[in-house]
Amino acid sequence: MKFCPKCKVEKDLSEFYKNKNTKSGLASWCKDCDKKKVAAYQLAHPDRVLKASREWKDRNREVVNEYARDYYWENRGEVIPKQRVYYPSYQMSHAEELREYQRNYKKLNPDKINAQCSKRRAIKMGARVEGILDRELIFDRDHGVCYLCGNFVNPNNWVEEHVVPLFRGGSHSYDNVKVAHPLCNSRKGRKLLAEYLPEIVEVVEVPV
Repeated sequence: MKFCPKCKVEKDLSEFYKNKNTKSGLASWCKDCDKKKVAAYQLAHPDRVLKASREWKDRNREVVNEYARDYYWENRGEVIPKQRVYYPSYQMSHAEELREYQRNYKKLNPDKINAQCSKRRAIKMGARVEGILDRELIFDRDHGVCYLCGNFVNPNNWVEEHVVPLFRGGSHSYDNVKVAHPLCNSRKGRKLLAEYLPEIVEVVEVPV
């Protein structure tokens, strides 16, 4: 048991936060009193709290994102209904702000946008999807060479070419995706490689 000098009540040790800077290894105040102190500070200094919170999130972006993902999947039964109620009203009241954010995000993250679009298209076609493929990894693996014509592609203008088209049962996976020029990809269309290059009996792949 431990005595809390704030509320003047003796409580179980589990009612106190740990504090390695004290002899007992526990905080002086009990959890209830500590929570009230924090709540009072937040109410009295909302601007400071908000600034500190934003700075911490900026410094720990990966931790915040991981926590958000874990929370969503563990509580999606509760989260999804709330989102359906909250998001429409938020989108209406922040329409221009959201559009500006989306425009900036697309400009700064073209590879991510392309990868997400490719995944969505594959899902719609009922293909086996390995996930959101890392375009940078694919580009480095293929050395930036179009596997259809053998020439280098523009690092800022190339497409993920499915060797076996999604329409023909191909998967959206690293094994079935190669680097290609947009024009080469368009010309091949839904053909298999043997149909696109009938004169080639054996396909020679770019060394990796």
